[in-house]
Amino acid sequence: MAGEKSSSAVCVACGCQLSAEDIIEEGGDTFCEDCYIESRHKIQACDPWAVFSIQNPPEEF
Repeated sequence: MAGEKSSSAVCVACGCQLSAEDIIEEGGDTFCEDCYIESRHKIQACDPWAVFSIQNPPEEF
């Protein structure tokens, strides 16, 4: 899963400078916490059935 490095680096997504305790490395890339969360945790609908019913309305007879 996510590992931490022991030196300072730059976030590959936003370019901010990171201190040693803020570095998150995933798949060979270095991220800040905000960019890691945004890139790995996709927003999902709260109610999947509501989304399904909107996208697939009942057919009219």
